[in-house]
Amino acid sequence: MLTYIDAWWCLHYQEATFFWHRCYLRYVEELIDFPIPYWNGFASDAADPDSPYAGIPDIFLEENYTDPDGITHKNPLRWAYSYLGRSKSDPATPYVQRNPILVKGRPSQPGPDRDAWNKHISLFNLYHQQIVTSMQQPVFSLPQYNPTPGVTAEAAWAALPAFKDNMPDSDYTVAYGTFDGHFEQAHDNFHGWVGGKIGEMADNTYTAFDPIFLSYHCNMDRLFEHYLRSNPGTKVTAEFPLRPFTQLAKALDIDNPNSWAYTTIGDVAKPTAALGYVYAAPASPDIFELPKPTSRNAKASGGVALNLVRVPEKLSSPSTNTLQASKTVKLKPVIVFEQVGCTVASYEIDIFLNGAKSQVTDPIENPDFVGRLFRMGMGKPPTGAELKNRSRCLKDTVTRVIDAEAVAARIKKTGWFQKVKELDGSIEGRLMPDHEWKTKKGFAGKLLWVVK
Repeated sequence: MLTYIDAWWCLHYQEATFFWHRCYLRYVEELIDFPIPYWNGFASDAADPDSPYAGIPDIFLEENYTDPDGITHKNPLRWAYSYLGRSKSDPATPYVQRNPILVKGRPSQPGPDRDAWNKHISLFNLYHQQIVTSMQQPVFSLPQYNPTPGVTAEAAWAALPAFKDNMPDSDYTVAYGTFDGHFEQAHDNFHGWVGGKIGEMADNTYTAFDPIFLSYHCNMDRLFEHYLRSNPGTKVTAEFPLRPFTQLAKALDIDNPNSWAYTTIGDVAKPTAALGYVYAAPASPDIFELPKPTSRNAKASGGVALNLVRVPEKLSSPSTNTLQASKTVKLKPVIVFEQVGCTVASYEIDIFLNGAKSQVTDPIENPDFVGRLFRMGMGKPPTGAELKNRSRCLKDTVTRVIDAEAVAARIKKTGWFQKVKELDGSIEGRLMPDHEWKTKKGFAGKLLWVVK
């Protein structure tokens, strides 16, 4: 039944892909009551033909295993049954097949087999490059309900029933410039690399019949988690149902027509620790240090999420062997205020273009006025009384944003400045000198260009 779930319900080439697989893995672990070990194809030496971490892990190649009672059996991780007990490539055998180069293992002597092994293992250099590129993308995915022109709503941006070990770039260019597009290409290449021309892992209908599918996808989920946590401004269609999973992927319902009954993207976009699992460090270090959760999520007025990460005018899009190709990204300016905590007094922070002829805070009357950040103070407590919720004023982790897209060309050319007014109960308030507000946390804005 587990293998059929993937064949019938698996989502690919859209923002739900790796959230769906997260649910699948969580459901399997609920059934077996045991964590699935991950296979780190992202290990630094996985591309080294002489490394013990090159190729398929030994546990998937061993012929037999001995159970706790001392009885020897065929290793089910090696001798797994395929669909209806018939291998995809050879109906005469009931077992899952894999690329013969990997099944034979590392040749000890030079020759054609060794040359084939070296060439096949070296493909991990490409896969690592693609994963590194995916981690650098500030945009997560093509959203479900905002597809690119020519792509039907809720439709996949590609539909590939089979995988090769070096999938052509042309199958993914519509989604380049997103994490999902680059990560999907690496994902598909891994599948083709394991399956070869004959194996189940290279066919989307058969792939889940190979037990290595689970350990492989656990590692992809580990990498996916790093991306999500280092990009807290990631936008997703939170209510999108991940059928057939229910009860936070602890159960299934394959017949319920109600979308609300199913686990959603929003349910599993939270940190894995909140879902009941975490990943241990890999036995062999990753090819590069994975992103740390340092970027900040800010919301402009209207609740538009912004990923506050400096980005170049071009984003890299890897061709088969290089990262030199690029894709234009549209940027807009924002004035960002970090480490904003609450205060006793209230303040108005007004932004103007350099050379402004007026400091009237009306964007229609004064085209040099960019915008205002209003900071509401908690107010002074009555004499002798304790300030309510005093601990909230100790928190200075909020980020606030003024959108400057309307003056993008001019702010780039002229620059900008700010004025800060303290509202202490009087009608006029007090204009603070620059040296005073510059010493306070959360008062000094900075200009960033972010993805629109």
